[in-house]
Amino acid sequence: MRKYNPRSRNLIIGMLASFRSIALKSTRLNFARAMSYYTPADGVVDPEWLQQRLGKVRIFDATLHLDPKRNAKKEFTEKRIPGAQFFDIDAVADCQLKLPHMLPSPTYFKQCVENMGINDTDEIVVYDTHGLFSATRAWWMFRLFNKNAKVYVLNGGLPRWESEKRPLESGEAAPVTTPGHFYVNPDYSMVRTLDQVLDLIDEYKQGKIDFTVIDARPKGRFDGTVPEARPGLTSGHMPGSRNIPFSCVANPEKNFEIRPPEELAKLFADIKVDLHRKEPIVFSCGSGTTACVDYFAAHLLKRREPGSMAVYDGSWAEYGGKSYTPYEKTK
Repeated sequence: MRKYNPRSRNLIIGMLASFRSIALKSTRLNFARAMSYYTPADGVVDPEWLQQRLGKVRIFDATLHLDPKRNAKKEFTEKRIPGAQFFDIDAVADCQLKLPHMLPSPTYFKQCVENMGINDTDEIVVYDTHGLFSATRAWWMFRLFNKNAKVYVLNGGLPRWESEKRPLESGEAAPVTTPGHFYVNPDYSMVRTLDQVLDLIDEYKQGKIDFTVIDARPKGRFDGTVPEARPGLTSGHMPGSRNIPFSCVANPEKNFEIRPPEELAKLFADIKVDLHRKEPIVFSCGSGTTACVDYFAAHLLKRREPGSMAVYDGSWAEYGGKSYTPYEKTK
C-alpha cells in the first residue's frame, strides 16, 4: 500500500490549474480572433474567412497607385494572395475620357469582368496593397452594375494578410480559360456628374441644403494648403463641402483594419453629417477612388437605401481643372 504524499497531491492540483489556465487563455484568444465588428452581409470579410475559402471564391487585387514610379501589376506578380487575379481599375474604365479611371459603360464592364471569368453567382473578394484605398472602388463598381453581386472587401487588405503570416504566391497568375457570365443592370443613382454637383452648390448657396459633398482627400489638399498631386489642378474645396480624409476609416496601427462602428460614426458626427438625412449624400475625392472608402464607411453604418448615396465620379480631377467651378480655401 502506497503511503499518502501531500506533495504529490499539490503537484497534481498545480498541474490541473495550469492546464485550466492554458485552456482559458486559448478560449479567450480564439474568441478574440473570432470577434469582428462586421460580417460578410456588410460587405466585409476577414483574412481567416478568406483563407478557409481559398480556391472557392474569386479574389482580385484592385491596387491603384498615385505614385507613377510604382507599378501595381508588377507588384502583383511579385506577391499576392493565392489564386488572386489583377483587377485593373485604370483599364476597367471609360478610357475615351481624359479623366482618370472613369466609370465604364455597362457593356464594357460586362465584357471586362466576363473576360476575367467572373459569374454573377460568384463570391468575389477585393483587396489592395495599401490596406484600404482602391479596393472599395472595385466593390462600388460591382454593386453599381449589379446590386446583387456578392462582392466583399478584405478587411485590412494585403498588409493585414501578411502580418498574420498567411500564404502568398508570386509569378504570373493562371490564365482564364473559361469566360464568365455577369448580369448587369446599372444603378446610376450611385454616381453624380459635374453638372449635378454644381446644382448641389447652387442649392447650398440658396440655403436649401446644409452641405454639398463629403470630400475624402487629405486635409491639406482639402484646405488648400498643400498642392494637388495631379498637375494643373488648383487645391481647395467645393463650397459647402466637408472633409473626412479616407485614411481615417482604417486604423494603420491595427494592420489597416476598418475602425469599429462607433469610431466611424464619430467621423461623420464630427463634421455634423446626419447619416439619417433624407437627402442623398455625395462623396468626392481626387479622382473618384477614395471617395468610395468614405462611401463604404457610411454603408457599414447601415446607410443602404437605394439612391441614398453617390460618388462624384470625376471628383477633383475634373472639378479642380475647370476655370468656371467655384472653390474655397480654408482660412
